[in-house]
Amino acid sequence: MKTHQKAWLKPSGLPPKRDWLDFRSKIDNQSLASQYAIFDAAVARVAAAVAAARKYDIVLTARADGVGKGVYGLDEAIRRLKAFEALGAEVLYAPGVPDLASLEQICSSVSVPVNHVLGQGVSGLTFEQIAGAGVRRISVGGSLARGWRSTNENSPRDRNGELCGVGKRSGLEQPSRS
Repeated sequence: MKTHQKAWLKPSGLPPKRDWLDFRSKIDNQSLASQYAIFDAAVARVAAAVAAARKYDIVLTARADGVGKGVYGLDEAIRRLKAFEALGAEVLYAPGVPDLASLEQICSSVSVPVNHVLGQGVSGLTFEQIAGAGVRRISVGGSLARGWRSTNENSPRDRNGELCGVGKRSGLEQPSRS
């Protein structure tokens, strides 16, 4: 195990990056309330991540997931984001905020840049509205992957189940006979 992985694992109990998918599958089987509601555990994870990020000059983004998961409200999210900022997180966000006013409240509560994920929580906002709320970073999250998957699932297929137009043959052409 690499040194930065040990530093991340020891204080927080989180596994190294290569084991993250296994870890996610384990916590997905536990209740959301127990995973997202424990303030001290969230702070410990972010503290460990900040320490590891500093060693490698990495910008750390910390998030409070409970709002979008319906586990806790905006006040608790802001309390967590303030704690993450105090630990040294350089970008913050709370996925799934319900409205523009909540986004504004988060941005005005912290002094570091706030991220907003398009497609999570409040939707239909213009870039001008998002920036006006105080957001300084916008990300697309899984939107591109979801869009590709949707397109992929609804795309025409050849007789072998392959996407038409992908690869050497489109599936619409007759194979050449040599």
